[in-house]
Amino acid sequence: HQLETDPRGMAEQMLGLVQGDVILSFAFRRAPRGYAALIETAREAGATTIMISGQSGALLAPRPDQILAAPRSGDPDAFQTLTVPMTVCNAIVIAAGLTAKEESLKKLERLGQLIERFE
Repeated sequence: HQLETDPRGMAEQMLGLVQGDVILSFAFRRAPRGYAALIETAREAGATTIMISGQSGALLAPRPDQILAAPRSGDPDAFQTLTVPMTVCNAIVIAAGLTAKEESLKKLERLGQLIERFE
């Protein structure tokens, strides 16, 4: 699920966080709003935290469980493309789909049925 950005909405979503869940977030110029609270809440619940980040990832506090380096440009003055971060994100989605292949295929089949219904 995509997390809410307002503090109350995020707090409400954290109620259902359990061990085995994974929080995947992005941090490029600075940590996202509510970052420290998110990491602390995930740790309390036993959830894993993964940040996809550029150079600012080394400065994150508290540290997430994993940082996936995704540089956006070699030159600070250059256009900050999302090509590398989105490639990393796509790789995670594909890997997650392969891990739960049978369940993923069932959901895709159901999606196809629903698309037909709504067309």
